This record gives sequence, structure tokens and C-alpha cells, in this order.
Amino acid sequence: MDVFSFTNGTYRGIEDPEVVLLNRVVYFYLLFPVIVVVASCVLTSPYGMLANNVPFGRVPGKLGWVVMEAVSPLIYLLCFFVPSSTQSPQPTIAGYFFLGLWLVHYINRSFVSVWRSPYRSPIPVVACLCAIFFNTGNAYMNGRWVAVFGEYPDLYLTRPNFLLGTVLFLVGFLGNIRAENVLMNLRRNYTPGKDKSKYRIPRGFLFEYVSCPHYFFEILEWSGYAVATNSIPGVLFALCTAANLIPRAVQIHRWYQTTFKDYPSTRKAVIPMIL
Repeated sequence: MDVFSFTNGTYRGIEDPEVVLLNRVVYFYLLFPVIVVVASCVLTSPYGMLANNVPFGRVPGKLGWVVMEAVSPLIYLLCFFVPSSTQSPQPTIAGYFFLGLWLVHYINRSFVSVWRSPYRSPIPVVACLCAIFFNTGNAYMNGRWVAVFGEYPDLYLTRPNFLLGTVLFLVGFLGNIRAENVLMNLRRNYTPGKDKSKYRIPRGFLFEYVSCPHYFFEILEWSGYAVATNSIPGVLFALCTAANLIPRAVQIHRWYQTTFKDYPSTRKAVIPMIL
């Protein structure tokens, strides 16, 4: 987990230019949560129900979603299986398990959920390009860490952090799907020309407590991944996820409150009973 000792460009006593690259990516993702939180204070998330006038146009929702999200599993796979020119470690059983978690999430996110969804709002080109940029670097540092630079002996599968993190990941993954099912059903029941708006108040499941349970579960999911991998790239991904989704959840919560006068006053934005 000691990424910051890589700054001299060596790892396990071997000079490695990839270590320098990994360090630079890690330092950038250290700044990313701060940048996103500051930007959210002055800007509205430029997609979905919050999107208004955006520069450079938009791409069809489903196409844009597939393109920007499919980058992540492809880059992770590439970084996982391409051997290092200077390091000898090969992926272990734990490494393959983490690869499986990543693929399960992103295959669902990139393809299955898009196929199941009756409708997705057009995505601004700028948001799509930013997502591709983020997903590329994020998949690189996580995939390379798990395959080459992380230390995961066979007994790692019995460690408490691995077991706890895996449970958190799976709860987050399944909870996210359940919450998205509620939103998809609302879209399926929308009748153009009959209903005044395609947006309605979500009911049931964790929606009775927060406006964005799908965001809550996604934060939980990647927090679990960070705990399970015990890695700085994993922690950074969890922090970036929270920094991106929590401000957006607050904005969506306020939009619901403004749009629907009968919106439940006891609901929070994203974390039950807290925020």
C-alpha cells in the first residue's frame, strides 16, 4: 500500500518508469475530490434532470453512457494482463477476485443497466469526455495496482479487511441495482402527452429515507472495494465517488423539493438520517 515511497522511481529495488507514472496518476486523483467539491459549489451537474444549457451539444443518452463507462473495464483488463517490463509478480487469486468485482460492476453499469433502462437523458459531450478521462486513469491505477504492485498472498482471502470489504461491495452493488429498478419503473410508467412530467417522486425501498439511495449504495460499494484491496488507488476511487455523488445528490434533493410541493420533508439527500 506504500505508493508514496515510489517517488524515487524504484520499487523492490528496481528502477521502473511505470512507478513514476503511477505516482503521477495517484497524485492527480488526490486532487480530484477537492476540485469536484469546489466546482459543485458554483456549478450544477451538467446531466440528467439538472442539465440545462450546456456547450458543445449532447450525445444520445444510451450511446454516451456505454462509451464513457465501457472504457473502465477495458482499461482495467488491459492493465491487469499486460506484463510489467521490470516487475515479476503475477496476479494472484485475490487479484483475479478483484478483477471479477470490477467487471461485474462495470458490465452491469455499461451494458446491462443501459439495455434494461427504458430511457436515458442525452449526455453533454463535455460530461462524456470528462468521464472517459476519469475512467481511463482510475482503471489504470487500480488495475495496475491489483495485478503488479499490490501484495496479495493466498492467505489474503482470509483477512478481515478482505471479508468486510467484499460484503460491503456486494451490499452496495445489489442495493444499487434495487434502487435503479425503482427509477426504471417510474420511467416505464411515463406516458408522453398524458403525464405532465417524466419525473415523479420515487417511493419504496431506501427512497423513503433518502432522495438518492443509488448514490449511497455506489459510495458503499467502492468503499468496500477500497477496504478489500487495502490500496491507495482503491481509497482514492472511493473518495472521488463520494466527492462526485454527494454534491450531486444534494442538488437533486433540492430539485425534488422545489419541483414537488408534497415532497416528503423527512427525506435526506443521500445518507439516511444524516445528510
